[in-house]
Amino acid sequence: MLHSGKIRQLLLALVATLFVWLVHTLSLEYTSSMQFSVKLSTDLDGYEESAVSNEPLMLHGTATGYRIMRNRGFGGKLTQLEIFVERKYLTKIAGHENMFRVNVSDIGDKVISALGDMASVDFFESEYLTFTLHKQDFRKVPVIATSSISYRSQYMPVRDMVLTPDSVLVYGSRSELEGVNEIHTAVIYHRGVRKNIQGYVALEKGNGNLRLSQDKVLYSINVSRYVEATEQKEIKVKNLPPDKSLVLFPPKVEVTYRFPFDRSARSNPELEFYVDYEDCTASAGTRVIPKMEESDAVIYSYRLKPVTVEFIVRDEEE
Repeated sequence: MLHSGKIRQLLLALVATLFVWLVHTLSLEYTSSMQFSVKLSTDLDGYEESAVSNEPLMLHGTATGYRIMRNRGFGGKLTQLEIFVERKYLTKIAGHENMFRVNVSDIGDKVISALGDMASVDFFESEYLTFTLHKQDFRKVPVIATSSISYRSQYMPVRDMVLTPDSVLVYGSRSELEGVNEIHTAVIYHRGVRKNIQGYVALEKGNGNLRLSQDKVLYSINVSRYVEATEQKEIKVKNLPPDKSLVLFPPKVEVTYRFPFDRSARSNPELEFYVDYEDCTASAGTRVIPKMEESDAVIYSYRLKPVTVEFIVRDEEE
């Protein structure tokens, strides 16, 4: 008769052998039917951004024994795959306001990518998946840039910053959307800029319960080197009736303007400034801002000193 100690040793050896065999067996690859839960994210306007499929995704493929056991219920629930599906692949199901259908053939590459090394797909057994996406209140609002940007000496932006897109959809309850008229970017921060800049910047939604149609936008700024010049310019008068005269004070203004650096080797651009008689008669006061005459010259910016001039309208004696 075996001693009790030897029996325990024999049982431990059998358990160890079975464990090694089981690990080895489960590490081998097998071909089998498998099923997965699919969580969809989408860019469909006016609806929730995500939902879990109403039925499992069925496929036939190759995976380790452990993956197949787990897929068949070992662990309690199906493995969930997360994929992004563009709105063009979503088809509303007739008679169901919130139900959409996605053909598996259209998203096969996305599924394979989400599976990673979990399994290789031989073919899909499911023809389509359905998802329930509930409608949400939303509002389209402009995006406002918040920036702190400084430029190297003699460099400046030559046009306003461009945001792409310049507006977004904000989702939330009706009460949460009240008062939401714009969305701001995080601070766009640059120092000593001397060339065109662009990049992505996050959007700040404020209320944590709100959802945005996208969480960042592309910004771009065109930057150029400039030359600055200052001149005294006499102010002309336009559209003056023959029976009227217009007295301006001062008759000249100091103009400081900036133009592209590549023009610096040539003479300064010829600029003319004028006051329109019709602007004077439409004015509620006696001061008006001179305007720059249209020109082929490229001018980035200009400023006048003084900014306004005083005018007096007189009748001409016959």
